[in-house]
Amino acid sequence: MARAASRVDDATGDRTRPRLDDLAIGGMHVAVDYLAAYGMTVLLASQLRSGRARVVNVASDTLRDTRRLKGGGQPRPATLDIDALGDLALLNPTAGFVPFEAYARAKLLTVIAGYALARTLAGEVTVNAVHPGIVATDIIRDVMPAALRQFGGLLRRAMLTPEQGAAAALRLATDPDLDGVTGRYFVRDTDTPTPPVSYSVDVQTRLIATTDRFLESGTQSSRNG
Repeated sequence: MARAASRVDDATGDRTRPRLDDLAIGGMHVAVDYLAAYGMTVLLASQLRSGRARVVNVASDTLRDTRRLKGGGQPRPATLDIDALGDLALLNPTAGFVPFEAYARAKLLTVIAGYALARTLAGEVTVNAVHPGIVATDIIRDVMPAALRQFGGLLRRAMLTPEQGAAAALRLATDPDLDGVTGRYFVRDTDTPTPPVSYSVDVQTRLIATTDRFLESGTQSSRNG
């Protein structure tokens, strides 16, 4: 695994290094909701192995259904252009950019990479992902459809508190009954399948290779600069 750099976005303006700007308008979702967690995990891989740690990635069940209003009808899982796996900038392209779907796709990337890391770190570190539930945070306010915002106060009272939301991640991190459980996705406490593309070893391998190249290029440029 590449030693992931914390220098993905470089203030010096050196365009030989990978920057969030290189990922275009979807770069913020890819960087914050995928690269940050993946990069931290591989950067700390040695320490995680020595401590037989548990990695818990906070995902979102939008990866299984990108509809903002989920009444009747079939779920609409996040999509992934597997032909674009060679370039992170193409995974959330500017053309046809839809913020909520871009967020869901970035969370799907986190789960896909997590499955790969679970296999790589098997026997030493567990890697799981969790959707903590609908939690009453400012994120909900930002993604709430305009038509529902007038009911925001009422809706927030029906949501989980931040403490309740955190409980699902804490369970994965600390519950003795989950010792050795890895490569899973949970909707709160329920082990839940993810879109079929996420289980493809070929997709996992290609995504990891592209991500490692992206992060390693930043590390090499920093060493040379």
